[in-house]
Amino acid sequence: MNQAPISIMTEKIFPRRFEQDADTVALYRFDEGAGDECHEATDPALTLRAHKRALWGLVEGLGPVIRFERGSNDDANVLVGPVNHDALELRRCPDEYTVEAWVRYTGPWGAELGGEHPRTTAQICGTDEDGFSLPTGQRKGWSFSLHDGTREQPQDGRLMPQARNLGQSGHRDFSDLTGLEGTRGPFFCGLADATAVSRTGLEGEGWHHIAWQWRKLDEAHWLFVDGAVVWSGRAPETRVVGPVVGNTIPFMVGGVVHSQDPPFYLGWCSFEGELAGLRISRVLRLPVAPALRIVPTYGHLHYNERSGPSTENQRAAARAHPASLSDATVQVPYRAAVVVEGGTAASFALLDNEQPAALPQGLQLDRLQGVVHGVPTVPGTTAFTVLVTAIDGQQARQPFTLAVVEGRLATRSLPPAFGGRPYSAALDSGTLGPSVRWQSKGVFPPWLSLQECDDVGGWCITGTPPESCCGTVERLTLEASATTSTAVDQTPLALRILAPGLRELEVDEHTQALWDWQGDDGKMIVDRAGLAGDDSLTLSWVNMAGDTREWFPDWGRYPWECGGGEWGFATPAEAGDIADLRRCTEAWCVEAWFRVGDNQIKVDRYGRTFDFGHICGSFDSSEQGVWELFLSTHNSPDGSTLAPGVTFASAGHRWEGLGPWKYPQGIVAGDPDACCVSDSQWHHVAWQYEYATDTHELWLDGRLIWSLACADGVPLVNDRAGHGAQFSVSTRPAGHSRYGGKVNFLGYGHWFGHIGDIRISDARRRF
Repeated sequence: MNQAPISIMTEKIFPRRFEQDADTVALYRFDEGAGDECHEATDPALTLRAHKRALWGLVEGLGPVIRFERGSNDDANVLVGPVNHDALELRRCPDEYTVEAWVRYTGPWGAELGGEHPRTTAQICGTDEDGFSLPTGQRKGWSFSLHDGTREQPQDGRLMPQARNLGQSGHRDFSDLTGLEGTRGPFFCGLADATAVSRTGLEGEGWHHIAWQWRKLDEAHWLFVDGAVVWSGRAPETRVVGPVVGNTIPFMVGGVVHSQDPPFYLGWCSFEGELAGLRISRVLRLPVAPALRIVPTYGHLHYNERSGPSTENQRAAARAHPASLSDATVQVPYRAAVVVEGGTAASFALLDNEQPAALPQGLQLDRLQGVVHGVPTVPGTTAFTVLVTAIDGQQARQPFTLAVVEGRLATRSLPPAFGGRPYSAALDSGTLGPSVRWQSKGVFPPWLSLQECDDVGGWCITGTPPESCCGTVERLTLEASATTSTAVDQTPLALRILAPGLRELEVDEHTQALWDWQGDDGKMIVDRAGLAGDDSLTLSWVNMAGDTREWFPDWGRYPWECGGGEWGFATPAEAGDIADLRRCTEAWCVEAWFRVGDNQIKVDRYGRTFDFGHICGSFDSSEQGVWELFLSTHNSPDGSTLAPGVTFASAGHRWEGLGPWKYPQGIVAGDPDACCVSDSQWHHVAWQYEYATDTHELWLDGRLIWSLACADGVPLVNDRAGHGAQFSVSTRPAGHSRYGGKVNFLGYGHWFGHIGDIRISDARRRF
């Protein structure tokens, strides 16, 4: 058996074995010494089982330990636990957590075995594994691992702990979907104020204690080696989004098991060495403040169900002033505490350039408790410094900002209604607070009412529009008044009433293809109009992002895309006659449901601006293929307004940007605003073409918004064949993507939002 003593330094800092206490969420001591199972300290449901065969060792001072070896074609020794368990998905750690392990690494340094990355990547534990084990699931979860750097920052001969928390990636806030993706520690210092406190890592083959800690209060992360902080950082723009639910990846220790059929050996993420203990706790086990300090909270960025996700202005404020108290609202009672650690506070004071300072009008600081409270009366943002003095005489300072905002309703748009179908839409009071009274400032249509709805815990509008209203827009103005203050706000709303047949696109005699995204398998999206056994139009992931479908009550499950490089769907081979519209010999209609991401977030985590979003088509980033339906700001009157458009390429001519912005002479509605998409609600778009008249039409929410005959003076000819481009949805592939997922960071046209039903028909349709 393998014997290696624990270092004297580490032994002095920590007990040799982890203990169970009231704050322990999960504890594995790895002291079984034999067999293929490892037991959690108290819960049999958390038992880990070796993928194929467990290995054991004996260490002086520690006793039995679990060993891991890299195989030539399999990670046989990886321990696999339960799927989506509260303890192992960190759901029992809502405010803070510590993940820690005793580890000895004995594998190769500076290179993977069989992997494409020339570095060491050793997975200790977690429920996210880079998407490699996803059969049909959605990317989410967390991981704790060891790395020796990146391709840009190699650190041969030394390993550092790394952490990744993808959080609940199905969250509706599209700025936060990736959690800490790409900002995982000392070799990924992408956080706003990430600090490499030490470059001391794991060297040689000695035993080390490693830990990762997180705290919700300031969205702070710390990585430790042998009790010393080796990296710390805060994520005001990429905070952890959670709690994770519905994860399909099991908890895995010591590496990653690939689930694709047939499986293949990753050659990286594999840990080689020994673990003597693993513990997850709902507290910070290791001290993070060596001296008195005030915790720099980020109140601007804390999501709540009333106010919704943070806005771009709030994120800009957070970048300019890294610490902030939560926003206050004019005429609404306010209370926020200043949190101190590393000592016991005796008194608090306000400073501005070392002189006494004042808070916004109506607010004051409790100098003994450190609580800002009162009723603010004037909007604006105030910068100040809080000085705390401890009972032992220590002092600490922390700059803050506090924004006082006007009471503002969050509801600024409404989902569509369908003629003859019951309708209900909840109203969000936003910063006015949870207790408000709504009223109409105009005349409601007789079929619509405004009322308190107990089932949603607030107010809503309900009714059943008659089918005679289809194709119309009701203009409403609602006002909400806070019951605990004089705050009030109004919002104009447009309620679209659509034909009931648009709600669920169906297969009929004119349907060439229909993708509705429903069913259990989110990896293979079958064309409902296709022949049994024909998968030529089946859509599958262009990468390994997993099943990104999100559930919409009463609508179904539809994929969301957040602009990253691991999103999108494509057919297995080049688009054929149906996807290239060659079966549509007299006319065609391409329809799709879509919604743009919340708050119109238009920059992804790679810095790419969302000014063009590919909805569907066979036109890719190599500009091969025949056509695409898109949403774009290009040539818009204000440079930022989104409208639908079409590109079509024959063998001899390309019709670029057919739509209202590039060809405004085709606008039918008269008002360019009728062509716009300016909210995050679901919208129906249709592109119709008729050969007899060589006429293109764009329809938005059942209304004709644009029509043009003989575009560019060149008759359309659908003769593009043998181009090699796949039919794709929500992104233009950068060349061919492997059916079922291939690492292919995509090109132009990433979508921000959801894609719904898509239907191709060989005739024009009436909406």
